[in-house]
This record gives sequence, structure tokens and C-alpha cells, in this order.
Amino acid sequence: MGITVFKDKADSSRSYLRITRAVDGEEQQHYVRVNGSTKKAMREAMAEAEALDAELARWQADRKAEKAATGESFIHERGHVLGLQLQKREREGRKDAIEFKLRVKPEGSPPVYSSVSVDKYGFEEAFKRSVERLCEVRGIDSNSPVAKKLKASLPIYRERYEAFEAEASQENVAESGSGRQNGILGQLRGWVKRRAT
Repeated sequence: MGITVFKDKADSSRSYLRITRAVDGEEQQHYVRVNGSTKKAMREAMAEAEALDAELARWQADRKAEKAATGESFIHERGHVLGLQLQKREREGRKDAIEFKLRVKPEGSPPVYSSVSVDKYGFEEAFKRSVERLCEVRGIDSNSPVAKKLKASLPIYRERYEAFEAEASQENVAESGSGRQNGILGQLRGWVKRRAT
């Protein structure tokens, strides 16, 4: 992402300017030779390098805008929405909470961190609310094709949610099968044991 000066290793009298920019995750490099060792030669080479850098910057910005318009830059290659994660939060002494975590850094603004509880709203409503919040933060119209593309990733998150639910039901079966007393009788036995010691 810029212009660097370096000397040729084989011939130290030759200098080059290297212009680098990342476009679509691939680094683009262009070279401009500095003809001579004078300040004028360096200025001429620098002017040519800056023109190349400006051209690469335009290409980079156009590609970014194109990806944003199609929604390509908001969806991961695996299909989930960038900045939106389904998490299980384990808290000691309390029921585990499943929630959508929103982590977005809009350009030119401070990062936004938010969460929407699946336990409070239900899975589908929590997903809908989190995608709407993400669209609001990124400045996307909630009825646009990009927003519809984001909402279409629901099945991927549903798989993860079902895995959390299956894991929780296995833990409940393991706890009840391990001889742990549940219900009022179990609580009374525990209270009596604690009082006796």
C-alpha cells in the first residue's frame, strides 16, 4: 500500500520505486526505474510512480464498491455474515446463554459491539434483529438485495444453534443419569446433609 525505494542488489547504482496495492486480496506490484542519481531523476520517477499508485487506488476503490453493492464483501466464503457470530456464553451458577454477537467496524467510525439474546427473542427473531442492526450500522437499506442476501444465511446459523441445543440436551441427560438428585426431594436431602455437617 504505497511506494518504496530500493536499490538493485546486482548493481547498486540502479534504483527502483516499487508501487504495491492489494486488490481483491492479491498484492499488485509495479516498478518504476529511477534513471540516474539526481534529485530530478527521482522526482520524475516519483511522479510516474504516484500516477501508477493513483490508478491502482481507483481500481481498488472500484472493486471495493462493486463488492459492497453486490453484498460480496459482507458474506464469508463459508456463507456466514461477516461481523455476526452465534455464541454460547457460559456463566457459572446460571443457565448458559445463546446469543448473536455483532462486531462491526464501519469505515471512519468507532467499532460497534452488540448482542441479541436468542433466549429472549427466539432464534429467528434474534437473527432478524441482529441482521437489521448490522444493516443499520453499515448503512445498508434493510429491504435491499444485499440485506436479503444477509438474511438468506439463516440456515447456516440454524445448524450451529441446533448443535448448541443438542449439546445442552446431552449435558442434561448426563447430569440426570449421574445420580444427581433433582426436584424438591433432592433439595431437601442436600439441605439435611449440609445441616448435619
